[in-house]
Formats: sequence, structure tokens, C-alpha cells
Amino acid sequence: MHRAGQRIDVAIDVTLLRGGKQVRARLINLSATGVNAVAAFAPGPKEAVQILWNGKALPCHVVWARANSFGLAFDRPLAPSILASFVDSAGKAD
Repeated sequence: MHRAGQRIDVAIDVTLLRGGKQVRARLINLSATGVNAVAAFAPGPKEAVQILWNGKALPCHVVWARANSFGLAFDRPLAPSILASFVDSAGKAD
């Protein structure tokens, strides 16, 4: 799947909500339409998850997964203000 928006390299620690459980993950790069991430246990293809970050729950779904790496597509593109908040916090843990 080709990402519609420009990718921005980041290093942001987040929590994923998947199957009612919270797991830690790190965002590697993102755009308004999705993210690449890594986690100890990557979610499976097409799995619905939420990124919990900075008081927000961002619904998304897995579009690919290989070993510990995976790509998520946001169910709705991020608003420019939320994308800017992610970029501003890049490199800082949540």
C-alpha cells in the first residue's frame, strides 16, 4: 500500500490498544494517513488497533506486519494540528 502523505521520521513511544490489552510501541515514521512502528509483539494483518498518545485514541488498522515491524493506516487522516503535535514531540517519550 502506498502512503498518500509525506513520511516524517520520528521516534515516539506510544501505547497500542489491541484486543483489550495495552502494549508499548515506537513510531518510526508517520504521515497524516499512517505510521510505521515497532513493538515486541507486532499486531497481525488487518487487526484493528488504537494508538493511545497524548490523551488521544487514534483508531487504525494494520496494513502489513513483518517480525517486530508493522504499518498502520489511520481510519481517518490526522488533522494537521495532531500531526504537528506528533512531530513536535518526536524523540520524547509520551
